Amino acid sequence: NIMEIFLLILGSVGLNIIDIYIMIEILIMGCTVNTIWISNINNDMIGLLYSLIQIIIAGVESAIGLSILVSFNKLRGEDEILDSL
Repeated sequence: NIMEIFLLILGSVGLNIIDIYIMIEILIMGCTVNTIWISNINNDMIGLLYSLIQIIIAGVESAIGLSILVSFNKLRGEDEILDSL
């Protein structure tokens, strides 16, 4: 599978799942800014609504990622989140 090969390559260069997750979030935010910019130039209300949906989805993804990080730290028994990264 292509995704498994991609994850194997990313894992071999020393990236963990949190780094990959942060890269995906930055990619989504870059696409959202681009969509807002193009929609503003073209006076396209549908594009702005699409950007709003992208921002909502990115917020949900961030909340899920934070809950995974907190539950991971609870399982490990760590008090400081930054010490576990």
